[in-house]
Amino acid sequence: MPPTPNSPSNRAADWLESQMNPDGSLRGATSINEYYKAVVALTCAGRHAAAERMFNHIVVRFLQKNGDLDGTGCPWYRSFRIYCHGWVAMAAIQLARFDISERILGFIEGFHDPGTGGFFGTLKDRDSRGEQEMMTTGVLAIAMLWEAGSILRDGSRLGSKTSGRRNRIWSAAFILCGTPATGL
Repeated sequence: MPPTPNSPSNRAADWLESQMNPDGSLRGATSINEYYKAVVALTCAGRHAAAERMFNHIVVRFLQKNGDLDGTGCPWYRSFRIYCHGWVAMAAIQLARFDISERILGFIEGFHDPGTGGFFGTLKDRDSRGEQEMMTTGVLAIAMLWEAGSILRDGSRLGSKTSGRRNRIWSAAFILCGTPATGL
């Protein structure tokens, strides 16, 4: 149910829309840092047209062919390499843009450690099989869970053909996040 007209989420969505240019970009925004959660927020506030407009801008400006996102100008991007990918994938799923969520989720699968269930947060950690990043693991597990839940009333799946494999990935990630040693 959309928020009431004077609710904090509706006022925030009003402000966010007031900052948008006609192409969906935000005035003064310089990187994915200013966008990656905004489409989810607009959709949750019932602002589907604005969310779609901003999402289209993200796809054109930041999404690369392999499903990676351009992190140029984002100060934390190298340390939390794929954190924003989960948010953009969730936005794609909310907007039924499975062509985009499939590309992004396919890319982030390469950061998954099947041995522990976690996700490596950086290219260096992925390549050296170093530490996994729990905040990223949690967000990516939720994105994959949302993909698994994208089912039509007739029981057919809107999501990808790889949903079964991803169900195993998000299940392992949630188990890891719930382990006392992870601190979550």
